[in-house]
Amino acid sequence: VIAEISEAGERERWFGFLGALRNASFAIGGLVAALAITVGTTTAYTAVVLANAGSYLLAYALLLSAQSSSPAVEPTPIIDGPQGWGTVLRDGPYLLFVLTNVTFATSAMALNIAMPVYITQSLDLPGWVAGAVFTINTVMIGVGQGLVVNAMEGSVRSNIVTLGTLLFVASYAVVLVADWTQVGVGVAVLLVGAVIYTAGELVAGPVLAALSTDAAPVHLRGRYVSLYQTSWTVSSTVAPVAMTWLLQRGSAPLWGALAAVALLGVVLSNLLRRVMPLAAMTVPATRPTQLPHEPALPDR
Repeated sequence: VIAEISEAGERERWFGFLGALRNASFAIGGLVAALAITVGTTTAYTAVVLANAGSYLLAYALLLSAQSSSPAVEPTPIIDGPQGWGTVLRDGPYLLFVLTNVTFATSAMALNIAMPVYITQSLDLPGWVAGAVFTINTVMIGVGQGLVVNAMEGSVRSNIVTLGTLLFVASYAVVLVADWTQVGVGVAVLLVGAVIYTAGELVAGPVLAALSTDAAPVHLRGRYVSLYQTSWTVSSTVAPVAMTWLLQRGSAPLWGALAAVALLGVVLSNLLRRVMPLAAMTVPATRPTQLPHEPALPDR
């Protein structure tokens, strides 16, 4: 949908806005759910269900009202069957991009899967610490995503992805340190790690999402983007099992493995810029430029 309603070159900003809006919705949903649990009545729970159903109807209505930004042209014939998918699966640069996104998506799973268990079970810290980590992530993305996209303008896309993955690596190192500290210091270390981790999401997320559509041929965009989405599906399927298994073997195996995956992403993103021209391009400036003020004419 974003690809249809926006122009190529401005999608980092749109995907960044979408991420910020999603995280703001997480915060609102969490507050509403907490309020319903506090009230604890059937009416309160029913109201939450009805409000959630209403939100889907609202989303459907908004989608119906959305219009494509592209001019009306004759549709390009789409090749059905294995030939269409064959084109996608033979696109080596895009397959490398999808593999790069697998490393990012795996790191993105750490917040909801690895960190809560690590905080409450391995470190034996109270549950509010895990909540604080999630809150930091939600607020930073909700408030800061637009500012980060502005700051990325003019930077090479693959370099931005590399920076994001390196921030993930740094956050894992910081979080691991909490395993060797006292409770008070450990809480502070975890919160710092959450800030660094979220910075990695803020930096790399919009660029990868924009590349997923910009690098796809228009007439096969649906298939290309579905392959990109598969990288998220694979990560969300494998990550819970893998992270739980690693954590059972200790904190170092978990965060070391996640750091290795992120470092693989660094290698892949640098390879990507060599084979995918769009990855070697800079993030275009999409902010409106201010025209210089003309001097006022003297009164006659």
